[in-house]
This record gives sequence, structure tokens and C-alpha cells, in this order.
Amino acid sequence: MTNTKSRINFAFLGLAALTAGCASTRTAVPAGYANGVKTVDTPNLIFSSSGNGLLLDSAENPTGTGAVQVTYQETSDPDVVIATVSGQEFKLTWDGAKGLFYGTSADGSAEMALLPYTAGYSADSQVSMGYAYIGFADGTHGATYYAAGLKTDPVQMAALTGTATYAGYANLAIGHGTSNVSFGDGSLALAADFGAGTVSGSMTVSDSGSDPGFTIAPNTVITIDPATISGNGFNGTWSVANPANLALTSVGTTGLQGSFYGVNAADVGGSFNGTGVSADGVTPAYIFGGFMGQ
Repeated sequence: MTNTKSRINFAFLGLAALTAGCASTRTAVPAGYANGVKTVDTPNLIFSSSGNGLLLDSAENPTGTGAVQVTYQETSDPDVVIATVSGQEFKLTWDGAKGLFYGTSADGSAEMALLPYTAGYSADSQVSMGYAYIGFADGTHGATYYAAGLKTDPVQMAALTGTATYAGYANLAIGHGTSNVSFGDGSLALAADFGAGTVSGSMTVSDSGSDPGFTIAPNTVITIDPATISGNGFNGTWSVANPANLALTSVGTTGLQGSFYGVNAADVGGSFNGTGVSADGVTPAYIFGGFMGQ
């Protein structure tokens, strides 16, 4: 699978400007596991990937205070998803005029939108990627990638044997202190051994519009360390042989969360995050990204 999506755009001007002209159509699909009959529209229904993102100020600079933590919970209504952002709950409802999920926090002090990618996956794909925007009352806003789709039935997962390989797309963003951001995108290569219950692989990324002095080296390989499959998902870590290729001097704690989608695990998707130290050897860095494949 190929994808021509370039860097995530953090030049947000508020949701009114962000979503102007974003209208699309969506066919409601019953909630539940993939069954070979249902297909995935844009956006997808099951936001199964939690993830961390960057917190940015009104000038689009990282705040240097760390990650925004986001988790998703489906509801019985396919047009509603509940998101929790660093402990604050949002009820997000499908807006057909704008082609996205949108909602505010319980106290009305913050707003959130889930913006899907509309290109780069085939018509029968059961997973896609997108990014979430969260605007807070103090003028800061968070942004993170997500994977979403129709997850594989755990009963099917338990019956799978043998191996499978997946090829697809990956992207990432790195906030360096309070001034600069690196962006990269590229490809995913992942292998699953259902008999052993493990996954492993790599993401190969190149620069896609970083701030000057914080570029990502061409064809930088990010290794997906062996992870254990549990149900229809997996959790693990990632690593990079040369942190300098990511404009870093070191990488600290890392995390990776993924799920299988489609009938008999035909698709895969997820998100990853981590901490590090920027190229100057002092400034803290925060890393996050997403991946999907068939």
C-alpha cells in the first residue's frame, strides 16, 4: 500500500478555519468486528489506538511540557466516540457537513476534532489513519495521530496460525523543547507470527518539512521491537540505531500500541511515542507517530 500524505499540518487557525471546505460523505456502518461485508468509510468507526501527542502554544511551538495523552472509547452510536485527553473527557459527534468528529469538553472549556486522512489506503481497507486536534482555553493545543478501523474478531485471532507480512505507511513528529518540530514520513514493514504470538518489523522514514536544523535523515529505520500479541492487539517498544538521524542525541522511554483489523487480521494499524534529548544534548524531545498497513 502506498500513501502520498505529507507532513501533519500544525498551522492551525482554530477549528473554523481548519475545517472549512472539509465536507465529505459517510455511510453509517454498524459497530462491531470486521466481517467481510462491512467496509470502512472516512472516518472509520473504531478508534482503537490510544496515543500521545504534542502540546503546542498559540505560535505553534512545542511547550516543552511533554505529551498530551489521548484514549478513545466507542459507544453504541456509530456517530459518537468518547475521547479522554489527559483526564478530560470529550463527547465527539460526527459532523457530516465538515466530514469529521467534533465535540467539546464537559465544561465547555476545550474543543476537539478528529480529522481523517482520505488518501493512501485501498477501498477495501479496514484501517486508516488521521490526526486529532485539541484546543484548550489557555490558547495551547494538542495534536496526535490515531489509527482507526474495524478490528479483527478475537475469535478469529485465536484461530490464526502461521505468519503474515504487512506493508504500509508511517509518520512521526518530534517536538524539541519550546521552539522546533521535526516531521517525517515513509513506509511500514511488519511481520506477525500468529503461532508464536509475536510481531516485529520496522518503519523507514525521511524528512517531510522539519524546522531548519532539525531535519530527519533520509531512510531512517525505526525498529519495531518484538511484541506479544494479546487478543486482537499488541503493545511494545521501538528503537533507532542512530538517534542523530532523528535530530536527537539519545532516545529514552518508548512505547508502541497496535491492533489488527479486517477479517483474519488483513490489516494492521497503531501509534507510537517516546522521549529523548535533542541534538544539543540538553533540550528534552517528545516523539509521537502512527502507522497502518495491509
